[in-house]
Amino acid sequence: MSQAKFKKGDRVRIVKDDEPLLIMGKMATVEDVMFRAQSAPQYVLRVDHIGGDIKVAGDRIQRNTMRPSSVLANDLFLPWDLDGPTANFDKFKQDNWLAGRVTELMTLYDFVVIPTVDFSIIPPLVHWLGPKIYLEMMANGRLSFVRYRGSLAYVGNGCGLNMFEILPSAENPVEPWFRRAVRCEPEEAVLLQLHNRLKGLDAKLVEHLARLTALGTVDSRLPEFIGKVEQETYRDILGSQGLRSLYSQGSDLRRLPGINANQLRVFSAAPKPDVAGDPIDVTLRLGMMNLEAYLADEAGVRDLVTDRGFGSLLRAKAERLSSGKTSADAFSALVTVEGIPDVVEMVTSGRVKPHEVWEFSGSRPATNFRQWFDKNGPLDSAAMVREYVAALHDGGPWNTWSTKLVRFVVVQGVGAIIPLVGGIAVSAADNFLLEKIRLGYNPRFFIDALRDKLLKGS
Repeated sequence: MSQAKFKKGDRVRIVKDDEPLLIMGKMATVEDVMFRAQSAPQYVLRVDHIGGDIKVAGDRIQRNTMRPSSVLANDLFLPWDLDGPTANFDKFKQDNWLAGRVTELMTLYDFVVIPTVDFSIIPPLVHWLGPKIYLEMMANGRLSFVRYRGSLAYVGNGCGLNMFEILPSAENPVEPWFRRAVRCEPEEAVLLQLHNRLKGLDAKLVEHLARLTALGTVDSRLPEFIGKVEQETYRDILGSQGLRSLYSQGSDLRRLPGINANQLRVFSAAPKPDVAGDPIDVTLRLGMMNLEAYLADEAGVRDLVTDRGFGSLLRAKAERLSSGKTSADAFSALVTVEGIPDVVEMVTSGRVKPHEVWEFSGSRPATNFRQWFDKNGPLDSAAMVREYVAALHDGGPWNTWSTKLVRFVVVQGVGAIIPLVGGIAVSAADNFLLEKIRLGYNPRFFIDALRDKLLKGS
């Protein structure tokens, strides 16, 4: 009898499928392991967004593991708009910052993953990068997506943090295309975005763009939302003196004041001034940070780009584990790197074209830099600048450049803080991110001063 490679509860991705490839690339949860005499075990899978269970052989699935030199580009995430695409989305086509940002990340990382709900980021990406570069990025896996369906909200009547979706009613079964794009399969969602928001592309090209994007998407149903987002957020609040002080003594975190029993408040990167900073707003922001960490987990990504205060969240997590400032300082450090060439500015100003940055990112100097950066940077900030500038000199199209300052929250690991809690083991049930770090996962949180440019000024 062969030994099982996977166990019940494992998250896996389907890497082999029969025609017509209906579940190729889908995420699934192992529901059961079936052993057969003299044969390899079969696995019962609950495939995300697919009804019922299926049985597959072990060679058709792959464990969800973290990839080196990978980043979740949360600064390119566009929260879903209840009212559909607004005029602000059209502004993206007038701002080539997006092309510069994506290609800049390609110089720093082998794999760039963009979180999305409805693939609304696709039209501006294709517009500024051009279909050829976009297809190349997708085809070789350098660019991909992690998608969840719905929106994060705080719901009244004791429901607390939750995900919600708007479904078509029996009385009005026809829904606007932008609402369908949130719920349908990735390929259809990309088709809807391109057909409705980017005119002039050949129909066959649009189909190819949609199909390749779908194959490069982790479309998660977030099966562990309660443990990894909702409960994790409440534990962060209760375990941190700094966070707990924002809430009234004895607050029921699922019944915070600020909404009625029949209301909900949706996460917003820029909340209205009258609610910004209130307990529900803070809970939603912490929830979004934990959701981002969960999405990184689902997509097999190590580093994250964020500007929503991940440093404070990590300190809260360290505080929760050991209840001490010493451990928080040992857990993470803020590293400032000055003098990094500003690729985004060079592309935005027109001095460098997106295709030049993309071609450079595949060169040997750039590849060597990413290998060094993955193992060493940004812990040695001076060396990081030297290595990056050397890579550009050796293989890039630039002679002069502007520079910028970037910041990283560098996780030191939990080895130094475990003794401070009397040998109490970190468990996944208590904190899934710290458990991953204890097992060797060492993310860096890239917090350069982008300030969610795609949303700012909208």
